[in-house]
Order: sequence, then C-alpha cells, then structure tokens
Amino acid sequence: MSEHSLIFEMTRYIASLWKIHPFREGNTRTLSTYLYFFLKKHNYSMDEKLLKTHAAFFRNALVMASLDEYSEYQYLENILSDAIIYKVDRKPVKKQTTHKYEKIKDVEMKNYKYNYHQHKKE
Repeated sequence: MSEHSLIFEMTRYIASLWKIHPFREGNTRTLSTYLYFFLKKHNYSMDEKLLKTHAAFFRNALVMASLDEYSEYQYLENILSDAIIYKVDRKPVKKQTTHKYEKIKDVEMKNYKYNYHQHKKE
C-alpha cells in the first residue's frame, strides 16, 4: 500500500473507531495505543511521542474527522503522515515533521481547554 493510500484509509478508519466512544475518558489514548499495535502488526512504526506532544491537536483532529458529511480529514492526515514511520527494506524511514500543530481552524491549541466529563451529583 502506498503512503498516501495508507494515510487516507487510516484516517477514515480511526475516525470511525473514535466516534464509537466506549469510554467517558481516554478514548484518544486508547485509540493511539490501538493504532500503535495495529501499525506494528502490519510492519509499520509510529512516533508516539509526536502524538503525545500534540495530544490536543490529535484529539481535535479526530473530532474534525468525525463530523459525518462535514468531516475535515486534513488535520488528522497531517499528523498521521508525520507520525507513521515507514519501513524500506526493514529499516525505519523517519520523515522530518513538516506540519505545524498549533491551530485547527481558528482554535489555537495553546489556548484550548478540554472540558472533562463531570459526574452529576444527585
């Protein structure tokens, strides 16, 4: 599979998985762990530090890719194209990170505040 095809298919696949939301918290961490092992099984590697460093961007990229007919996949494609490490002749080929992860649309990631789920008190 070409790099472009892998990124295209992977963004749609993990966005679909992320939409299921089986947990109140930890969906993005669970998905990144799944992605790591999925890629490993298929002889790819992943720069998990990149996703950890830019966790807010990664999470919001998943949100943008999960809006059904309004989905915007380019943010998720950008970070995954930098995070997935391809292997040529069984040797990892690490690309330079070329994309910036400071903004999604008009939202600056440094100002982004995640609203954690609150338990309702009865």
